[in-house]
Amino acid sequence: MMAAKIYQMIYHPELTQSTIVCTNEPKLSYSQPQPVSPVNARSKKDELLSSLEYLKNKKVKTKQDRDSIYTIEMVLKSMS
Repeated sequence: MMAAKIYQMIYHPELTQSTIVCTNEPKLSYSQPQPVSPVNARSKKDELLSSLEYLKNKKVKTKQDRDSIYTIEMVLKSMS
């Protein structure tokens, strides 16, 4: 687009494009965000335990699953 404008300015200066200016700018209003209450208020330890249980119960475990199991076990060990 810029190249076309430069070409027009050099070779056809009599042809000019009109510029449209937008004066209807949207008015923004900001309100104070409302705190979101958790649906299930579970502790991090409970979440980790449920994730660990899910991963251990999978029949076919990928390398990522085994790595995640190890990581979760280490995090739980350090939380105790």
